[in-house]
Amino acid sequence: MRRALPVVFAATLSAVVTAGGAEPDRRIVAAAAVALREAPGVSRGVVARLPLGTLVVEIARTGGVDTIGGETAPWLEVATPSGEQGWLFGALTLPYTEAERDALVLEIAKDRLRRTGDPFEAFAELHAFLVWAAGEAATPEARARIELATLRALDRASGAIGFRRRREEKVLAWVEKHTRDLVWNEPAARWIVVADRFWELHGRSASLPAADEIAWEAARAQLPGECEGDVPCRLSWLARTDGRYLDQRPRGAHAGEALANVAAALEEAVGDPRGAALFTGSPREDLERMRSDLETLKALLVRVDDPRAGVARSAADELLARVAAAGGKR
Repeated sequence: MRRALPVVFAATLSAVVTAGGAEPDRRIVAAAAVALREAPGVSRGVVARLPLGTLVVEIARTGGVDTIGGETAPWLEVATPSGEQGWLFGALTLPYTEAERDALVLEIAKDRLRRTGDPFEAFAELHAFLVWAAGEAATPEARARIELATLRALDRASGAIGFRRRREEKVLAWVEKHTRDLVWNEPAARWIVVADRFWELHGRSASLPAADEIAWEAARAQLPGECEGDVPCRLSWLARTDGRYLDQRPRGAHAGEALANVAAALEEAVGDPRGAALFTGSPREDLERMRSDLETLKALLVRVDDPRAGVARSAADELLARVAAAGGKR
């Protein structure tokens, strides 16, 4: 059985040197389950499957190149930390140095996350790799960015499961392993990342340059369920998404967009054709929740120096009056 990913990634290859004692040419496997073959060529036998993040030493390379999947590169003869030796397609690796490790991890994450059509296993392997890499990051900023990529990979993995595969034994085991970070979203029929995991990462990283990107990702994270025109639900979602971003990052790069979303949603509720009867007959608990959410939104809008915030506050006041008239406290 192959060793666990962290051991593969962390294994030092410093003992493998050239005859002159120079540092070996190291590369990192940048794709999932890369075939290590007995000779160059896709038709040659597979010696092993190398997980994403495996470090290898380049021994030799072919004089010519192949084009596979739109990528052109030579084949590389490599040695692995566990002593295996064989050939792999060079485009599936990147040159590796310890000093550039965090940058390489983020480059790999960016490349793998923008891919479409990859199976669950590929994203699960990426997630496992990033979990380990985050723990080994050289700086707090790099760690924060890798942890954000880790949550994105978790979401891509859960989204790639598909309805037909959700009861497979290995899928159920994977979901169980990540049960704290995933929640079932019935309308979408898929597991999604708990939005609070993004906000927790923002809390740990609030003073770092990456914090704003993390907060915006948190504000855009899916929430379980759907509102289907239910005003209390929509106000609650607004407070937990764009509203929370404005609360945490009132001068953030996305504050204008978040404010526009809040203002549009409040004005839409005010303009509902049901008018003052919008909340009539609503259960007391719904009215209290709306009142609380509206007051939260109004309070954070006071802190935003933008003319649109004043318009949004007026809309919040109008909705609060309607809530009060329907029987909610004020």
